[in-house]
Amino acid sequence: MQAPPAIPGTLGSGSAAKQSQPNQGRCPLVARSVGPVHLLAILSWPLLDQPPTRAADPGSSPDRRPVVFGPAKDLAELPVVKRCFSDGPMPAEVRTQTLTFQQEESGCFVYPAPEGFDYLAVGELQPGTEPGQPQLPMKTFVLTLDRQAEVYGVEVVNGTYREVQPPLAIVPIPWAGLQNDGKYVADEGIYRSNQLFPGYLLGFDHGLDNARQHVFVRFFPLQ
Repeated sequence: MQAPPAIPGTLGSGSAAKQSQPNQGRCPLVARSVGPVHLLAILSWPLLDQPPTRAADPGSSPDRRPVVFGPAKDLAELPVVKRCFSDGPMPAEVRTQTLTFQQEESGCFVYPAPEGFDYLAVGELQPGTEPGQPQLPMKTFVLTLDRQAEVYGVEVVNGTYREVQPPLAIVPIPWAGLQNDGKYVADEGIYRSNQLFPGYLLGFDHGLDNARQHVFVRFFPLQ
C-alpha cells in the first residue's frame, strides 16, 4: 500500500487564523492543517487569577527512528493563537503563575503506523485530539486555587520551536466501536488544509470540589 502524501510543514503558507476571542475559557479551533512543527524550547505563560475577595503509543518499536529538526525559531513567528482568555473585563491588578514546558530532542521519535502513516512520539505525552484528527500530543497542567479565585486566562509569553524535517503523514486518531471498523480514517477537511492544526497552543477549564478550585491548562506542543 502506498503511503499518503506527506503534509509539508510550511509556516508561511496561507493566512493566519482569525484571532477570535474564545468563550467560556476555551480556545476555539481556529486554523486547520497538519504541517508538523515541533515546539522544543522553554515555553512560559502566566495563569491570571484574581486574589480572593498516548492513545496509539507504539512503545519501543525497533522500527522507530529519531526525529530530524530544523533550526530553532522564535515562537512569535508561528501563526497560531497563543492566548486564551475568558470573556469580561480584567482587573488592573492580578496575580500570575508561570508554567514552563521543555522537550528534549532526544525524547522524540517517529514510528511507522498503519496504512502508510507516521506516529510522532513526543516524550511521554499522549494524544489529545479526536477521531479522524491527527494524533497530536497534549500536556496538561493541574493547578489548585482557592474556591473564591477567579481565573481570567493563560498566555504563552515566550519560547522557540523547530520544524520536523522531512514532512510527515501524521496518523489520525482511530474511530472506536463499529464506526469505520476501527480504521484510520482521516478528516479530509483537516488533512487537505494548508493551515496549522489545531491552530492554538493552549486552552483551559476549571471546576470546584468541596474545598478548592482545580484549573486544567492544556498545552499542544505539536502543530
